[in-house]
Amino acid sequence: AGGGAAALAPPAEAEGGYRHSGAPPLTTVKEGRLAICHSGLYYQKRRNPFQLRHAPAHAIELERIPDNLLREPVEFIFADHFRQRSLCATLDEMIAEPDAPATHERATVALRYLQKELPHHIADEERSLFPLLAQRAQREDALDSLLALLSEEHGRDRDMAKALIAALRQIIAGQLSPKSDTFASAALAFAETQRRHLSWENAVILPLARRRLTADDMTSLGHDMAKRRSIQYPD
Repeated sequence: AGGGAAALAPPAEAEGGYRHSGAPPLTTVKEGRLAICHSGLYYQKRRNPFQLRHAPAHAIELERIPDNLLREPVEFIFADHFRQRSLCATLDEMIAEPDAPATHERATVALRYLQKELPHHIADEERSLFPLLAQRAQREDALDSLLALLSEEHGRDRDMAKALIAALRQIIAGQLSPKSDTFASAALAFAETQRRHLSWENAVILPLARRRLTADDMTSLGHDMAKRRSIQYPD
């Protein structure tokens, strides 16, 4: 079922933000705002979640997704997709403005996400979401080939992230210029693959998960994701 997914172009996304297909539309991301309307949760984000905040000791913080969104684990994943889009935009900015004063800080924030959070996100999908969805999908969903394609791309994500992490570490250490082809090629390859991957997941995988997964599936998925991050599942 679903043969030929690898040959298809990524699905188009609605102008001005993501709008889920399927009924009813539960979540909209627009201009940096994520509202989980059906559960009463509301998450106000910056326009760019990778915008830096400086504590008194000049510590750099990465915008977090609220822990209570784990009660809506598909929406948690969707929120993280929005942050990944912002990460790609941040990499674009580093390439376009390598001499900008914020380059070092952008590199630090991007590195932190790639090292600490991207592995959790990939595991959320590979070990938890995709197996559940494969169990619940119906024949007409034609999902097998798309899940196989996305799993293959997750492997490439890991390899590309390793190359990008190495370049970012060198930039932070002053051992590599942000103008270098080494960084630009690693950043562009990662961002291109990531954007295509996110388009498929936002347009097909997540809407289908909302329709097919049961309440018990959602609870199990949320618990898995909380355990993976060593945080308590919100009551």
